[in-house]
Amino acid sequence: MSSLTIDAQDTLLHMTGCRAEDPEPRRNRYVGPADSPGLPELVAAGLVEGLGVWRLAREHTWRATLAGLAEAERLASARAPKLTRAQRRYRRWLSLSDVYDVSFYEFLVSPKFADHRRGQP
Repeated sequence: MSSLTIDAQDTLLHMTGCRAEDPEPRRNRYVGPADSPGLPELVAAGLVEGLGVWRLAREHTWRATLAGLAEAERLASARAPKLTRAQRRYRRWLSLSDVYDVSFYEFLVSPKFADHRRGQP
């Protein structure tokens, strides 16, 4: 369904929680107004169905159909970013910074993290 607008694609990916890093759907719910960007298009295409108004938020609730979930996975897989070497190195530091109390500068210059900088944990 490459004919979906960017708004519709973004709404579907947000609704399902699909991301380029992990295209597997994480959720299947969207709460918002019926005229949300891209939503009427998704309903017309049969990728999303309405569940009525959610009383707590007083907003409409939507979920993706099986076709919508498959389309979201396809869209997320197609959007896999091409990262530069510097971006990959920075992401490796981010994954380490949760474990070690190390600044990005220390990560770049310390021999202790040489294998991690090269992508070899």
